[in-house]
Amino acid sequence: MQNPDFAPLYTALEARCNGKAGFLLTKDLFLRTFGIGIDRMERAPAADRERDTRLPGVSFTTTVGREAAGIRADVFDLGHREVHLLLGGISMQVDLHRQGNPAALLSTIQFGVTNVEARLEVASGTIVARRLSYTITPTFAPSPPTRDATMTALGWNQAQKDTFAQFEQFVAFASPSFIADQLLGMVGNLPLSQWLAGLSLGDPLAVEFFDHPKTGASLLIRGLTASVIQRSDPCPCPGINAGEVSANPSGSLLNGDLAVNIATGPRANPPAPAPGLPAGTNFLEPYAFLLLPKDALSVAFGPSVYPAISLGDRGGWGSAQYSWSATVSFRSLALDLDALDGSLLLTADLGLHMDARAWVNLPCDGELELASGSLDGEVNNVRIRLRPVFDIQSKRVLLDSALENHDVTNINAHLNSPLGWPLDEILRRVLEHNAPGMITQQLRSAVGSGRFTLLELEQLLTNDAAPIQPVNALVTYVGATGVLTGIGSRPV
Repeated sequence: MQNPDFAPLYTALEARCNGKAGFLLTKDLFLRTFGIGIDRMERAPAADRERDTRLPGVSFTTTVGREAAGIRADVFDLGHREVHLLLGGISMQVDLHRQGNPAALLSTIQFGVTNVEARLEVASGTIVARRLSYTITPTFAPSPPTRDATMTALGWNQAQKDTFAQFEQFVAFASPSFIADQLLGMVGNLPLSQWLAGLSLGDPLAVEFFDHPKTGASLLIRGLTASVIQRSDPCPCPGINAGEVSANPSGSLLNGDLAVNIATGPRANPPAPAPGLPAGTNFLEPYAFLLLPKDALSVAFGPSVYPAISLGDRGGWGSAQYSWSATVSFRSLALDLDALDGSLLLTADLGLHMDARAWVNLPCDGELELASGSLDGEVNNVRIRLRPVFDIQSKRVLLDSALENHDVTNINAHLNSPLGWPLDEILRRVLEHNAPGMITQQLRSAVGSGRFTLLELEQLLTNDAAPIQPVNALVTYVGATGVLTGIGSRPV
């Protein structure tokens, strides 16, 4: 359904994207991944946070903490397609201890993260954060009472104790850059190509700051070249087929039963669930929008996507055999944007031709012809309505389709059998009478199952500790030259 309140946002995005596709992600939704990453580190069991060192018998365990004011994360605009990320408000503690025994503590180094700054880019379908600078201060805690006893238990001599002291200094010196990259990895390395399951923006891509009353501060990722709708990906939703068109014939010409089924296979790689976000974290505006220009949609649904489809089969019952071949062709195909209804309208005219024969095998490779013939027909004025829908369970925006109109006309069968008239005429009339109903049934079934994914946002919207409840989740606005669709939600 059309959402006229989003017309100003559509107009602003259309002007910024300059006829190309764009993906708009609010700052809150983008930075929410940082809170999830910190929470994941905080909740990890101690055994998972322990790592070996190059020193025999020595391991280290890391612990993440937050400043009293909470973690800080922000993005800001430098202009000229340059957006920076700033993180802070975190502390990290490294405990060096005897391997497998955190209680046998050797020393503790605390790292205060004042800030980490990075530039946001898109590379190979992934949002990455290129580190620019950081202020991370290491501090040695007082020597624990277990230090001397642990060294004695390890059997160290003075030279080995001196080596460990040098190792401590090395950890304090080298760890800040590693910590900075680890924190940036919670926000960067985000799978943009997975979120945009049905769209290829095309390289190069620009990451820009975008501010609008409807969304607030946001990130806009837009293509600088032509964008492409990827219809070859199966729909990831359980029980729903979608994607590229394939034809699977069923039935038999001899039974007056012709069926062409349009379908695809199931998803093979469901995304892993995202970890939880601590309750009370203030990310209030998790919105995501996708701007699809008409040019990209027209290519995705244009005639080049639907070449003539060749079908065929053969089989038999004992010595009686049959074979048939058919061609379904799209004689015309067009896509229009319906701004009044907030949907896309696909219109097409189809043509059908089939040849078939049946025979009985005789000794010495002989054959006795039973019947042969052909069938021609037209399916005109096919009208399919396409609408974005939001699947609340899988957190995906899908493009749904429904058959509104079609006219099956000019069905003509031509049969020839050794028995001649009137059997030829009876079989011909049976085929001509049954074919429209069969075509109608299969066309409705095929179109009804034709969904494919536009946005896949389960990773961004799913978490256990602070669930996100969609409110008026689906947003759709159809303009003269494109479609704006997306979701809007807030914490429960």
